[in-house]
Amino acid sequence: NVDLEIPNQLLLRLKAGTIMTWEEPIRAGFFGQPQIVLNVMRGEVLARTQDKFWGSRLQIRTPSATATAKGTAFSVKVEPEQDATVLKVLAGAVFFSPHLGEVGLNVQSGEGSRIQGRHLPQPAQARSPAEREALLESYRIGEDPAAALVIGGGPERTGELLRPALIYLSVKPAPEMHPFIRLQAAVINA
Repeated sequence: NVDLEIPNQLLLRLKAGTIMTWEEPIRAGFFGQPQIVLNVMRGEVLARTQDKFWGSRLQIRTPSATATAKGTAFSVKVEPEQDATVLKVLAGAVFFSPHLGEVGLNVQSGEGSRIQGRHLPQPAQARSPAEREALLESYRIGEDPAAALVIGGGPERTGELLRPALIYLSVKPAPEMHPFIRLQAAVINA
């Protein structure tokens, strides 16, 4: 698993074997709220938006479907062999439609749906207790990841994430970095 974080907006966990691209966040609407677009070609992604994400929009696109969410926790799994996408919602609601379609349905907390090919989503159905329990993993994103990518977060998050591995990207120098990272950077630059 690989965890990605956009502080105060989004937490993602890419399950093993996931192939995904990330589009540069764009500003939309009168107030310029960001729209984050992820393109998942294969595998499974767990997503959880933060409370402060209100007014922003997350869109996960697959070859057969689009899931658009605000303030929720859910998973999207792509089954390329069946040309299908499976959505499971833990909290909140997710609009689920054929790829870039305008017609779809709102899948509510505890429900799931499936889109096969270019067809409309199947009616939302309640998930089993075991499936809902498996989705609780979305609340453990950022805890003990094998690798983590923090986009725009400060060094204070590195201490929280720095367990087995960490990739830290920032446009600003951060002299208050965790001492271990400074030591590793010095070794790499030497």
